[in-house]
Amino acid sequence: MSRAVILLLALGGCGFRIDSGQAPSDGNADAPRDASGGDATPDVAIDAAIDAPIDMAPQPVTNNYPCTADAGMHDDTPNTNYGSSSSLRLDNGPNLHSALFKFNLATIPTTATITSAELHIWTDDKAGDPQPIYEVLQDWSEAQATWNARMTGMNWTTAGAEPPSRGTTTLGTLDPQATMTEYTISLPTALVGKWVATPTTNFGIILRGTGMSSSTVATREYSTAANRPFLRITYTP
Repeated sequence: MSRAVILLLALGGCGFRIDSGQAPSDGNADAPRDASGGDATPDVAIDAAIDAPIDMAPQPVTNNYPCTADAGMHDDTPNTNYGSSSSLRLDNGPNLHSALFKFNLATIPTTATITSAELHIWTDDKAGDPQPIYEVLQDWSEAQATWNARMTGMNWTTAGAEPPSRGTTTLGTLDPQATMTEYTISLPTALVGKWVATPTTNFGIILRGTGMSSSTVATREYSTAANRPFLRITYTP
């Protein structure tokens, strides 16, 4: 008797048998036959393997998240808002100048695992002393924030978003060496993960002015769109 060679064609989830007409290699001439003349042995195992779902592990996702709010704070002009400035000054001599930045991460699933977070920021026409970065701990308005107030009618707990209006742990440092240059600073994934899981805690970051040598950094209003600040985040859904 001929031997059946099973050819499985996965077209729309259907399987097909084709009889080769060859004799079984084991010489079993008495093997049962089906109505088509092929071996009657069921191909259940093969069908089950085809029908079994494929377990695909979640793949990492990397996206850029542009700055959605920024503002400068100057202790020598404590009631002036700099939310529409195209660049912000950073230094601490003779006066203190700091800058606030905020990023909307609402499109990241709240259950995502953050594996990488980077701040991308460009210097403008000045490159001076290193500037530390801290987490902001109080909400603020781009159009209303000043040295004294975080929004109209609501002052910072400490003027200039000093502690406890900001954290005391340095998240990273901008160390500008040249003007009109992009700098990348890694941020703690645990912090960004907290912002994603609990969006109401996301008040952004502050570049706190230090040193006598001034730096200026581009804002989201900067004329060259490619030089505007953003976060680059990699996460697993």
